[in-house]
Amino acid sequence: MAEVKLVPHSALGPLGASRRIGRLSDSAGVTLRERDDIGFLSIAAERGEASAVLARLGDALGLGIPDNFRRVGDGVSAIGPGRWLLDGLLAAAGQEYALRDLLAGIAGVVDESDGWVVLDLSGARVGDALAKLVPIDLHPKSFREGDLALTIAEHINVRLWRLSGGNAYRLAAPRSYAESLFRSLASAASEYGLEIA
Repeated sequence: MAEVKLVPHSALGPLGASRRIGRLSDSAGVTLRERDDIGFLSIAAERGEASAVLARLGDALGLGIPDNFRRVGDGVSAIGPGRWLLDGLLAAAGQEYALRDLLAGIAGVVDESDGWVVLDLSGARVGDALAKLVPIDLHPKSFREGDLALTIAEHINVRLWRLSGGNAYRLAAPRSYAESLFRSLASAASEYGLEIA
């Protein structure tokens, strides 16, 4: 296995500059891109109000809101019974207050954006690299495009989405674990070549 060379962590340091880790010949098997443009809004239904929340969200967003571990539209994921996560454009600044008004009395809305580091992973060998870290079956028949898993990557609690468009995933982890997650990903992907975009 190729040696993994890391740089010092500052803020979200190791992800800050474009570089290659591990295998240098051929094209990189895994590409990692930090996403600092994605926020998260968490919605939790009050007891007995999940159906009402689904109906209001569906009407307001014009989407079929999932009730299982799936992602739909431009970023609505079900993360548990009566719990949803909005990301991307749906978690834009100011949306939190509109959702609080919409769901007043039936659900709580919390902005979690500052608490997470978000990484997009792609490439021909990304599934092989992730399989070293997460204890779930990543085969396309088991973990389909749009699926979401609340799992662990080594010792870190993560949210893992399978994105559309082939070998592409989104990984979100608590921001305080950013450096540890990066080191784990670098180690897992180094034999295939990891390109940090």
